[in-house]
Parts: sequence; structure tokens; C-alpha cells
Amino acid sequence: MGLPEQGLISIVCETFNCTPDVALKQDWNLVKQILDYRLAESSKRTFNSDASKMSPEQVKMWNKLREEFFNG
Repeated sequence: MGLPEQGLISIVCETFNCTPDVALKQDWNLVKQILDYRLAESSKRTFNSDASKMSPEQVKMWNKLREEFFNG
């Protein structure tokens, strides 16, 4: 993700409503997959409702999805 460890822990705590000690015990690969999935779902919903409102992060994820699943 490119975030400092504290930033990632903060995101996990906020997203999953947990404390830092619980966040630190998680499988980070699984956490990243879940966060990527949630971003992909959010990107899809925003694209389907109004693509002009997509955040830069959502555009990046949408482009990644198009490349992986629709060959560009």
C-alpha cells in the first residue's frame, strides 16, 4: 500500500472497528485483499452511478480491474 505501518494500522482499525493490538495480529495479506476488494466494489458502484465522481484511487483501481478482467 505504500503507507507507513502506523497509517496502515489506523486504516485497519477504522475499517474493521478494532484496536491496534488486534489489528497487529491479523494476516496482512488477507487484510490487503479485503481492502482491495472493498475499494474495487466502491469503484464499481461509483463508476456505475457517476464516473465523473470517482476519486483518483478509484480510477486507479478501476483501470487495474479493466486490465485484469477485460484485457484493457
